[in-house]
Amino acid sequence: MYSRIMEDYLTMCVPELKITARQFGWSGEKAPGFLARMTNDCLRFKPTIATTCYGMNDHLYKPYEEQIGKTYREKSAAIDEAFKANGVRVVQGSAGCVGKMPTWVKSANGTVEDLNLNLCTLRNIGIEVAEQERSASRMCSGQC
Repeated sequence: MYSRIMEDYLTMCVPELKITARQFGWSGEKAPGFLARMTNDCLRFKPTIATTCYGMNDHLYKPYEEQIGKTYREKSAAIDEAFKANGVRVVQGSAGCVGKMPTWVKSANGTVEDLNLNLCTLRNIGIEVAEQERSASRMCSGQC
């Protein structure tokens, strides 16, 4: 739904841009998965602006660990770099917060607060990556 909301917003608020939007993310995907397939599945279509919104699945539904942040930082920066190397402007988004322990993720552990602190840490890492890569700043879509 994220990409549909973005397309609807831009189409209604700035129709003079005559944008077209495409969704290239996969349900349940993490940043490393997109990075591995972005050349074939996205860049070949020659986008001019890209928005990303990773973190929810990257946080692995558990309390923060350094390896989670390290992987997220490396892959997010690599995604930004690949887009920029292909002349694509990047706007990084961030995952919202969880309201309850996700029963659909069997490996989820910790508390709701643990998960949200992990998500906020990834959001902060995203802000650092965006600033480092000179992308648009990341904003938390939830109440972190």
